[in-house]
Order: sequence, then structure tokens, then C-alpha cells
Amino acid sequence: DVLDKGWDKIAIDKCDNSSTDTGIKTKNGDDVLAISANQGIMIVAVRGDTYRGRLAIVKDPSRVELKPGKRLFKVGQYLEGIAEDNDAILAINASGFIDMEGAGNGGTPYGYLKIAGEEKQDPYEHGYKIIGFDQDDLMQIGDTSLRDNLWDAVEFGPALIVDGESKLKSASSGWGLQPRTAIGQTQDKTVLMLVIDGRSTRSQGATVGDCKEILEEYGAVQA
Repeated sequence: DVLDKGWDKIAIDKCDNSSTDTGIKTKNGDDVLAISANQGIMIVAVRGDTYRGRLAIVKDPSRVELKPGKRLFKVGQYLEGIAEDNDAILAINASGFIDMEGAGNGGTPYGYLKIAGEEKQDPYEHGYKIIGFDQDDLMQIGDTSLRDNLWDAVEFGPALIVDGESKLKSASSGWGLQPRTAIGQTQDKTVLMLVIDGRSTRSQGATVGDCKEILEEYGAVQA
């Protein structure tokens, strides 16, 4: 039925129904959970020995934006609420937040913050990198010299891949198996948004090296 309508009409959403799959696999052999040709978005199940996760593949990078919680610098907001406030189809966390002595309220992001060309917070430069998108929708990763070039940007780490080269000193980089969020971009500007579950019997978590390998397999040249 899908093929009769043409590939440009394909729209299958099975993400919330684990008993059913689309029957489609990526070239890498991973199960496709949802796909919309019209939206240019595909969601893939990624699995490893210690983790389960989701990779969203977004063909149009101009649709990827950095959005703050509605009470930025005062109190944090759950991701679901930020997504709803901005009519988002997909959303992932973009940075850490200040959590002094475990008492942070999530309201203040860690480090540099620039939203739609407006600087909201200076860099901390504690060994982390600035990562963001310029006005040509190219992802850039580097030191504070990048800040004037970027439209949306945060400061976090570690850098996984920069200009096609791995930047990890080790697979775990000192953090071991954890839940993860990572973002990457391929040579044709496709954006890769990765989320790994962790700290559960179903999924212990992934190393940052695992994240790098997943994004690399899907063509990331920045991550």
C-alpha cells in the first residue's frame, strides 16, 4: 500500500508500539521505527551489548533550532514542555546545567549560550568546546574563537568528531556507561540526533566512544 502511493508519500509512525516494526532497515542494518518523507525525518533503533537507543535523522538542517526553557536562568523545564511550547516534532537536550553540590534547579545552562544570534551567557572554558550551527546550517565545533560565526550555540563536551577526525582520547573518556545525548552532522548537512537510555536492566548505557561509532557509521563529520 505504501509503495502504491509512492515513496514521497511514505509516512509510518510506530515508535510507541514496540510490538510492531515498519519492516524497513537502514543500510547499516538497524530497524527503522518511524519515517516521514514529507518531513524528511527518520527514527532508527540503535542497539549494542550494553545499550538501547534512538537515532533521529533529519534531512533539513534549517529546521533544527536551539530553544530555551521559558524561565531561563531561573528554573529548568522538562524537555517535553520545551518541545510543546515550540511545536517541535523532535527534541533533545543541548547542554548540561549548573548543579552546585547537587542542588541545582536546572535553570542555568553550563557555559556559553547563544540563541538566534543573541549571546545569553559567556563561555566558561573549563576544557569544553563550543558547538553550534552557523547561518548556513553548518555545525561547527571548536574554541571560543567560533562564537561570532554561530547563530545557535552551547558549550559542552566532549567533542567526538571534528572535520571528519575522531577527537576522543579513549572510548569511555573517563565516564563509563551512562545515558547519553549526542548530535552530529553529515557532509550533506543531514543532522543526526542520538539518545541512549541508561542505568536500567534493559540498557546500562553507552560510552562516549559508542556514541562516536554510531554517528560515524551514519556519516557524521562533526559530532
